[in-house]
Amino acid sequence: MTEVFDGGRKTGTWSVSSYDAFALLSAIVGMYDRQLQKASLGALTTATERLERFKAGEAYQSLQKRRA
Repeated sequence: MTEVFDGGRKTGTWSVSSYDAFALLSAIVGMYDRQLQKASLGALTTATERLERFKAGEAYQSLQKRRA
């Protein structure tokens, strides 16, 4: 994934350089797709909010602690 993103940012061409990299990326995307099919909207919303806090450098707090 890092290779794809780095190459895409540098050259503007987003590609996978080898069959092995493609196979790994395909496995990740497939697993992500299966998870999304089973996840509730509430779980996706919670995960998205948690990811945004993580990216902003905020410490993790469980939902129960935030509500308290």
